Amino acid sequence: MPNAALAEWLIARFTDASRAASAVGDLLELAPERGSFWFWWCIARIILSFTWRRLLAFAVAYLCLASVNALSFRVLVPLRETLTAHNLGYLALSVATFGAFVAEAATYVAICYGLRDELTQLLFMLFAASSTATFLWRMPELVFAILLAIVILSTVSPRRRRALLAAALALGIGFCGFRFILYLWPWYLHLVPLSATTYSLSADALPLLCAAIQAAACDWAHGLALDRHSQSLGSPALPSKPNS
Repeated sequence: MPNAALAEWLIARFTDASRAASAVGDLLELAPERGSFWFWWCIARIILSFTWRRLLAFAVAYLCLASVNALSFRVLVPLRETLTAHNLGYLALSVATFGAFVAEAATYVAICYGLRDELTQLLFMLFAASSTATFLWRMPELVFAILLAIVILSTVSPRRRRALLAAALALGIGFCGFRFILYLWPWYLHLVPLSATTYSLSADALPLLCAAIQAAACDWAHGLALDRHSQSLGSPALPSKPNS
């Protein structure tokens, strides 16, 4: 007999306990005929039906993080001497890295919660500001004006103010977590699995871990400030009985 308690606990991580119990109960009725493998295969399909959107969002967001980060460095590397002469080298790199995290967060939230979500719209506006700062670093007044306009637009309604709080929490946790991991990375590099690209210990796992922290921070901040977690994900309805 399959472990019903474990199956219910796994499904309950992504939906409420009553729906998890109902789904597992229906599967248990046919488990003696179909077998344990069929039972756990159905459990895996149910869990996937609740998580596929997040998995897709994370994959796309990670690619967006890597692409924006690489593009920003391509823009800044030729300007390295000029930025160093103006004592702006570290600031420019920090802004570029922060912009990559904003791009990842905006992509992840857009796929998970939709383009009409207030946090999605705010993050895309912040990405526009960070991109402007990267490409037009000689015009700080323009960047400041864009940021000021974003803050003003984010205070016109209570929900937009909560979205501003969610963005601050998500990006703060994501970016500070990245800096903290980067600081500790030399001590824990030996724990990183072999690189999939170079077959040697490398920092390939660092952006993946940082992207995971940023995605988790977006989900937590959205649920805390906007309270639209379950509704925006569009959780599918569980069937009363599996097909025979």
